[in-house]
Amino acid sequence: MIWEIFCPHSIFLFSKAIKFLNWLIRGARASSTNPFLPGESSPALPSPFSSPKIVSKGLIFLATFSLVFVSRCSRPQPTTTLHLLHAGSLSVPLKKVAQAFEEKNPQVRLLLESHGSLTCVRQIIDLDYPADVVALSDASLIPRFLQPEYADYTISFATNELVLMYRPDSPGANNLTIHNWMDTLLQPQVEFGHSDPNSDPCGYRTLLVWQLAEKYYQQPGLAEKLIQACPPRNIRPKEVDLLALLEAGELDYIFIYLSVARQHGYPY
Repeated sequence: MIWEIFCPHSIFLFSKAIKFLNWLIRGARASSTNPFLPGESSPALPSPFSSPKIVSKGLIFLATFSLVFVSRCSRPQPTTTLHLLHAGSLSVPLKKVAQAFEEKNPQVRLLLESHGSLTCVRQIIDLDYPADVVALSDASLIPRFLQPEYADYTISFATNELVLMYRPDSPGANNLTIHNWMDTLLQPQVEFGHSDPNSDPCGYRTLLVWQLAEKYYQQPGLAEKLIQACPPRNIRPKEVDLLALLEAGELDYIFIYLSVARQHGYPY
């Protein structure tokens, strides 16, 4: 996953965005663990930044924060607003980041908006969204669509995995293994879903998983069978949109990132 900084042509907002970035880096340097998977180191980010042009910088996310709560009536009113446009899979960690940062910097208000990563890119390019911070879940989108006009610097700092998440009472869950998961999904009574490949990396990575599974398990036609067994009603714009359907029992299995499965406490 990639976290990107986009600073508008305002030196004032630029300085606030950089302050937000540096605040995260100072906290992250105390930890060498990957926020999504253990054992991965996060690279240090070079500084200082020399130009107020539109710049992108990778952010380092820290999984835990010490939050300092103070009386709202004693806090100064925010005078600066930073817009954070991010992938849906980063909603939980970014909310914690925003809360911690605002406690440390009460003069800054952070506004978060989530979409699929491809939709985030379109918001910037097509709709001129005033993003100060953009967090995407596919590193390749930055050089393909945003550089050099919208971004000129990128750092990959974390990895994730794709998993099959389900409820304990999902049909076939008791007998689910790494060898028969595809057979379980193809049962007529089972409903499974994934995010839209046209708007979310998790969606096109799901299709890639099916193609790889077809080769790994030596089952010709498996990917096409899974595509046919997943109706359009089970495909949503971003992967976190599938969570409500799983909780409501409308879906039995969903393809989603490991970090999201762990955040919500579901088996996978």
